[in-house]
Amino acid sequence: DGTRYLYTDYGDGGTLWAADVAGGNEVLVVDVQASGARWSPDGTRVVYTVGDDEVSCSHVEVVAADGSEAASPTRIRDCVESGEFITDLAWITR
Repeated sequence: DGTRYLYTDYGDGGTLWAADVAGGNEVLVVDVQASGARWSPDGTRVVYTVGDDEVSCSHVEVVAADGSEAASPTRIRDCVESGEFITDLAWITR
């Protein structure tokens, strides 16, 4: 709805945060180095990639946008298992 945004805090190890556009209400979304973050269409979830330096690829993970799953994301695509090299994400409604 355009009232919140996502940002990566590289001063905090690349953690992913959400905040109100008007200022304040900051929430730690995930406490790992995340990139390519996208909101779900209903705004309740966030999908992002997380790099795996050991195998030089990025996994795809999803968490609740309210920060309640910041320490326990769900990996929905493992790049080691799939053999894929994913660089961009998008939510679609089907």
